[in-house]
Amino acid sequence: MDTLDIFQGLQFNEAITKKQLHTYYPRVSNFKTSDEIRISIQHQDVYTLPSESFIYIEGKFKHDAAGTGTCELTNNAYAFLFDQIRYEINGVEVDRCTKPGITSSIKGYISYGDNETKFLEMSGWCPNSKTQPTISLNNKFNAYIPLKFFLGFAEDYKKIIINASQELILLRSGNDLNCYHNTTTGGTKVASFDIDKIEWHVPHINVNDEIRLKLLKTLKSSYYNRNNQPLLSYEKFKECALYVIDCANQKEAVKSSIVDVKLELESLSGFTEDTTAYCLIIHDNIVEYTPLSGTVKKII
Repeated sequence: MDTLDIFQGLQFNEAITKKQLHTYYPRVSNFKTSDEIRISIQHQDVYTLPSESFIYIEGKFKHDAAGTGTCELTNNAYAFLFDQIRYEINGVEVDRCTKPGITSSIKGYISYGDNETKFLEMSGWCPNSKTQPTISLNNKFNAYIPLKFFLGFAEDYKKIIINASQELILLRSGNDLNCYHNTTTGGTKVASFDIDKIEWHVPHINVNDEIRLKLLKTLKSSYYNRNNQPLLSYEKFKECALYVIDCANQKEAVKSSIVDVKLELESLSGFTEDTTAYCLIIHDNIVEYTPLSGTVKKII
């Protein structure tokens, strides 16, 4: 056994020579409410590591109505800036997160410990604070949000993506009412969130020539890895069901939508009229990606 070989010499892993962050920018420079924002990686000859990538957001608060006051952020405020986040490889959708503010908050409350919470403070995740940070009107804000905070793909698939175009699509929210608490002293709205910059920071991996040649040889000889598994295979989440009641402001279209899940609840006090029930379905998802041909298809 290797553990008993006390005379074994030192071993060094020199396969990866450098890991460097590269910044990718959207096709548009304006990020208005309900806009679709696409950030693409078109270079197919690079080794990218999307599991360690993150989204950088920068902007400022602005007055929406006459009045003075301050803006108190809600927990996970920056996630509520978007209605949907998707990730595609070669034009095929691999993963998506709908209502990322709600879904990431539910996941965070039930799974993040103290270490994760401290790390995610830069993302606006502050669930243990008695009061969220108070931002003066017209002040700037910025956030660094790991992609794995939203997408199970980035959390579970920790290998490189090569020989493929990639695209991150973000759908801006129709409004920012869930991002802050109104503390104005005059007027109905305190602030709006104007996003000035959105960037996708993705690590590029450099390997030595020996490893590069071995990898190219493997791709030419087989579509599968050494364990006879598809080169891109991940479990989004373990199967379970979670139900949460949200009483935030909702559109009439959401209130009247039809769902396939029936909830029967009992409460000591009545629910308010604007109460909305969300059903978060967490499921397995397996995608097969063949680097040599660029074929991407969903298995389940």
